[in-house]
Amino acid sequence: MLADYLKFILFSLNFSPVLLILWFVNLITKYSKVHTLNKFTYGDFYLLGSFVICIAICWFIIRLARRTLPTHYIQLKSIKSADMNFQPMFLSYFLPIAKLEFKDVNDIVILVVTLLLFLTFAIINNQSYSFNPILRLVFGYKHYEVQTKKEFTYIMLSKKKLINPSQVNSYIQLADYVILNATTNDQSK
Repeated sequence: MLADYLKFILFSLNFSPVLLILWFVNLITKYSKVHTLNKFTYGDFYLLGSFVICIAICWFIIRLARRTLPTHYIQLKSIKSADMNFQPMFLSYFLPIAKLEFKDVNDIVILVVTLLLFLTFAIINNQSYSFNPILRLVFGYKHYEVQTKKEFTYIMLSKKKLINPSQVNSYIQLADYVILNATTNDQSK
């Protein structure tokens, strides 16, 4: 299993699309004021750069897990897609901030810190996993709810489309209830 700080970082990255949306809102707001793209500076792209760094961190953590964590055998009883609520969840990133106008960097810092505090509280108190849109949209991992023959339920991340429980025979444990498909014919390496 990942170290606690790596689990926290990986699951904190769930909110990283907010950085992309904030960058876009700032870009549109600035464009509506100056009506030209020539007035943009490198400073206008720090949120986009932060989002790209989040993608790199996410990639690094998954790669680290695949290379260093042990692979375990698993027998599944059932498997079903857990991506059903992905679209409404993803749209929820856009709705609250679609019309916000940020006057300066302090407004963005306050929003990001508030989101991180909320995330920390949610993870510590719920011991739950929320879907990571970077893993889904950028890296192509699908989320599945799997149940073992011993009646344990996990969220499994897999690049392979899973329909039949016999398609999975091994996993890497990322967190208490989150596992990564490590079946040898899985193309997610």
